[in-house]
Amino acid sequence: MSLADRIVAGFKVTMLGRVVHAAANGALLLVLARYLLEPAQYGLLYFAISVVGIAELFGTLGVPNATARYVNEYLERDETQVRYIIRWSLAIILVAAISVSVAVSLAGTQLAALLGRPAVGPLLTVGGLYIAGRSLVGYLKSVFQAFNRVDYSAGLSITNSVTRLVVTVGLVVSGYGVTGAMAGYVIGFFVAVVAGLVALYTQFYRSLPPTRQPESDLRGRIARYSVPTAATRASVVVDSKLDTVLVGILATPAAVAFYTLARQIADLCIAPAQSLGFTITPTPTAWTGTPSVHSGFPPGPIWSA
Repeated sequence: MSLADRIVAGFKVTMLGRVVHAAANGALLLVLARYLLEPAQYGLLYFAISVVGIAELFGTLGVPNATARYVNEYLERDETQVRYIIRWSLAIILVAAISVSVAVSLAGTQLAALLGRPAVGPLLTVGGLYIAGRSLVGYLKSVFQAFNRVDYSAGLSITNSVTRLVVTVGLVVSGYGVTGAMAGYVIGFFVAVVAGLVALYTQFYRSLPPTRQPESDLRGRIARYSVPTAATRASVVVDSKLDTVLVGILATPAAVAFYTLARQIADLCIAPAQSLGFTITPTPTAWTGTPSVHSGFPPGPIWSA
């Protein structure tokens, strides 16, 4: 497949995923903001999401991008190391994400009081699980991109978005209010995680040769590579989340609602440009293993969950 064909094919599947993702998020935005939640409730929801979004930095530690880099490299250099890279990195993500999730859930009430918004306590208690779900979804997308399969990343995004829409609306309509809305976000992530782990094992992991002797210092190199990627991602997350948290602390939940709505509408408008950027991100290698597991699509940055 020529470079132009790869870009076109990657753009199509990426754009499809983003269209579904944008449509589902747009529908959820409309239903929650216009019909189901008061402005103050909508603001509390996204205030809580911004808080746990910042905490999620400690649930990934830059490992997803480092994993993608070394999986992509070793698919060409030595495929026997790839199983080890996946096992080790997934273990790190699980330990970090679950630890941060539990800490935030247990300290939700105290954290809400510290931020001056006691009403957000129940949301943070439920939202602790948001950290684990989003961390694992981000990790899986990075690994699929490393295998040059953006169609699987698109599938995860679609699964998460559609599940989130259906479950969130269902829980709010059932009387669980804004806490139910947060639970819907969490459930959407975990449904995508289950689907992604099954796909990773059945379509990729078990097709790889076993790791008989892990390469010396491979873990150390992955850990060292994750540090600058974590710092880069931290700047992006803080830039996109901290302002919402500050609005919630300094103003009112209703102000957060209007501020968030404006940003969400702008994000919906730039989906085509993001899809093209994701597609043309260069990759130095392509997996030459099982034909059914490689389509020639280049990996790119992690999709926003």
